[in-house]
Amino acid sequence: MKNRVEFVKALFPVGTRIVLAKMDDPQAPPRGTKGTVTGVDDLGDLLVAWDNGSGLKAILGQDQFYHDDEGATRFIGDQEAAELFCYRLRDMGLKPEMIVRNWGDGCVEFVVRLKEEV
Repeated sequence: MKNRVEFVKALFPVGTRIVLAKMDDPQAPPRGTKGTVTGVDDLGDLLVAWDNGSGLKAILGQDQFYHDDEGATRFIGDQEAAELFCYRLRDMGLKPEMIVRNWGDGCVEFVVRLKEEV
């Protein structure tokens, strides 16, 4: 469990902005709601201050959310959203690439970034 907590802290440090794609909870913020990571609990779940005032945790590997970082967009557990994002970039005449990272424990990360011109 310690490895999971450290992984989540490294991927989503305090202050990271995330966007909710899907959460199966009746009290979940609406899809597209943005929030700020305020910490990681002992289970490796993200503590989030959602912009709509909610404080509901985001669970890596169960909920679907993403964040922008250094020109790459990460989709956690949502391959369909990552592929759709790639299609939209291609429609704009850009050349995206998708990298898939399986972090174990049910956590799959899809990283989309633009290919560098050579």
